[in-house]
Amino acid sequence: MKGFRAVIFDAFGTLIDTKDGSVRATQAIFSRYLPSFDAAAVYARWKTIHRGLIRSPGPFRNEAEIFIAGLGTLFTEMGIPGDPVRDIRPMLESLMTRTPYEDAARAIEKLRTVARVCVASNSDDAPLLANLHRIPVTFDVVLSSEKLRAYKPSGRFFEGVLAEIGLSPREVVYVGDSQEEDVVGAQNAQIPVVWLNRTSHTPLPGIPSPQFTAQNLDECSECLLSRQGFDQDDLRT
Repeated sequence: MKGFRAVIFDAFGTLIDTKDGSVRATQAIFSRYLPSFDAAAVYARWKTIHRGLIRSPGPFRNEAEIFIAGLGTLFTEMGIPGDPVRDIRPMLESLMTRTPYEDAARAIEKLRTVARVCVASNSDDAPLLANLHRIPVTFDVVLSSEKLRAYKPSGRFFEGVLAEIGLSPREVVYVGDSQEEDVVGAQNAQIPVVWLNRTSHTPLPGIPSPQFTAQNLDECSECLLSRQGFDQDDLRT
């Protein structure tokens, strides 16, 4: 990771705290049809369906379309006579109202003194930009899967990112929280990666070791700055 010219961040779960927003949206959607249910369990199933749809072959669909398709699959599985196009609204609205982690702006301001700071995320443009605007910093490049027409962990996503910022894999570092989307995807593209493990997850079997693991963005920035020959105290604001 020494000598990198850009740091590329994932957004949701890395810079943006998703909290329980998706579970609460699931509760709002399904409560009109079910007197009682486990919203967290339903959302976990929805998330699995969503991941499968993102990775399925075929023409590109933006994430809003994939959320609708996933909700339709869930309704069918659960025998619910809902209208996915109508009922998806709470989920899509919730995606617009997430909040940044408190360490995001601090880490980015330090890193952008030594490298370009970019964002590349599995997201549609609107929610990504709405949430990043809550971080009081300037990003050099912001790329969504909607713009790239590809999703992590596919090579097309990371190739598109490199093409957009005009750098080679050896000149960048990717920072993300997902072992499958971020660690595997970046490493398959020969990009060094920092795994942001905020909740102390155990490494999954078969996942390649990241170049570095950090528990928060302060630790991440300290690691990256040290590899550029700087110390945190040199850049303290």
